[in-house]
Amino acid sequence: MLTIPSKKKNEAFTIELPSELSGLFPKNYDRVLADDSLSDLDVILLGVYVIERGNNKAGVTYDECKAFFMFVGRKEVNYKANIYNAKKMKKALIDQKDSVLYLTIHGLKRIRELLGQIEKAPVHVIKSGESFTAAKLLEEFLVQEVQSQEISLCDSYVSPSTLFPFSILKGKIKSLRILATNV
Repeated sequence: MLTIPSKKKNEAFTIELPSELSGLFPKNYDRVLADDSLSDLDVILLGVYVIERGNNKAGVTYDECKAFFMFVGRKEVNYKANIYNAKKMKKALIDQKDSVLYLTIHGLKRIRELLGQIEKAPVHVIKSGESFTAAKLLEEFLVQEVQSQEISLCDSYVSPSTLFPFSILKGKIKSLRILATNV
C-alpha cells in the first residue's frame, strides 16, 4: 500500500501498486520511483490506471493524478504540459471532464503496450524427472505464442522426445527447420 500525500494539508490517499507494475515502479522502503525508461506521459497514464484500479471506478481527479506523478519522482512543472499533450494528440490518450481525467481507448492501448513490456514469458524451473511437465509447458507455449508458419529449432541434441511437443502444431505450421550437431 502506498500513501500519497495531497497538496491539501493533512490529506492523503492510499493505493495499492499492482504487482504487474513493480518492474516499472521499483520500491525502496517507503519510496517509489518511476523507472527512467518511462516518459512523463506514460507515468501519467499509469497513474490514472493505478488510481482507477484502487478506486474501482473510471476517472481520477486532476489533483490525485498530479500527486501520484510527483510521488513517483517526476517534476511538477512537467505535469500540466503532459496532460495537455495527452488530450490534444491526434489520438487522444486522456479525456478531461471538469477536473476528472479519463483514459480513452488509445490511452488503454498504450497502457497495454507498457504492461506488455514487463509481462515477459514466465520462467519455469523443471526438475529432473519432470519430463512430462516440460513437454506440456512447451506445448502450451507453442499453442499460445507461435504465429509464424515456419519455425527454426536450435538444439544440439535433438531427439524424437524433443520434437513430439511440436506435433501439436500440425496443420498450423508449414515447416520446422532443425539446427543440430547430433540427431
